[in-house]
Amino acid sequence: MEYTEISDDDWPEPYVPDWDKLSSASTESPFMEASFYLLREALHWMAIVAGLRPRSPLDRNRAIVRGLIVRLTKLLRLTPDVAVHPIRVQRPDSQGL
Repeated sequence: MEYTEISDDDWPEPYVPDWDKLSSASTESPFMEASFYLLREALHWMAIVAGLRPRSPLDRNRAIVRGLIVRLTKLLRLTPDVAVHPIRVQRPDSQGL
């Protein structure tokens, strides 16, 4: 499988929060917007890092770190879904027990 090098055009645009808007905010809406864009940027970077392929086999410690980065990427991909659709836990008494 052939891999292509990442060019400068492939890097995600960095998000810079509007600090004036955040410092004068009276509701949580600007903070939610900033957190969404920061999380989105973090997901982009984690996907890029997790997708890197080593040129030679990794030693044990580097393989462990790489596996942890992949697991973190999967967790970060799941985070927005859980935030939008929270897990509903049923109480034992609501099941008729």
